[in-house]
Amino acid sequence: MSELLRLDAVSVDYGATRAVNDASLTVGAGEIVGVVGESGSGKTTLGRAIAGFVPVSAGSLHWEGAPLPLPRRRPAELRRDIQMVFQDPYQSLNPRLTAAQTLGELLRAHGLADRASAPAAIDELLARVELTPELGRVRPSHLSGGQRQRVAIARALAVRPRLIVADEPTSALDVSVQAAVLALFASLRATLGTALVVITHDLSVVERLSDTVVVMKDGAIVEQGPTARVLASPAHPYTRRLLDAVPRLVLPERS
Repeated sequence: MSELLRLDAVSVDYGATRAVNDASLTVGAGEIVGVVGESGSGKTTLGRAIAGFVPVSAGSLHWEGAPLPLPRRRPAELRRDIQMVFQDPYQSLNPRLTAAQTLGELLRAHGLADRASAPAAIDELLARVELTPELGRVRPSHLSGGQRQRVAIARALAVRPRLIVADEPTSALDVSVQAAVLALFASLRATLGTALVVITHDLSVVERLSDTVVVMKDGAIVEQGPTARVLASPAHPYTRRLLDAVPRLVLPERS
């Protein structure tokens, strides 16, 4: 698996507060990396730094071996290559636009479709996230939480990214919809080769979806490695504590 993204000793500060401290990791082409930790662990800030929404205070990011420029200096192609799906799709979607209008504006702004070709491109995007053209004509307030999340994923896919950073993509969804969204991410990797950085507090999401897990505590990475190995034999006490907190079904003894 070729290296797509590398972070070397990256730190992010908010004023006098260090939100991410000396974080290093790699993401391979087509790899799914799960970043897990409790609230305040720095995982969302790390994802936003990867996507270019916050500047790093120290360290460096590399894309395919070359230094990743500051967000405002990234060329258009590189800005398209790295996209983000936010935790609350309702807040990140324009409430006045239908899903189709949102996607159409984006496609035209990036020169990926004109007015004549946009409708077919929009329908293709909706189909890729398992939404019908009819739902494309609906505004976000009339969509379910799962449908809004699918529109947000379609919006990220519209510019044909090679890496998607997904911040708590299932936290606001019920269990059945969570499973469908996770299956969608797995399908995108399988069919498009899209790499994913999935930020979550939920170890069950990491276990189901990711190839590699990164565990964060107080802004620092305390453990990382292949998901199956880390979850089966965690080396850090914090990782063990997270695993111990995962609810387990206890069946009554047979009489």
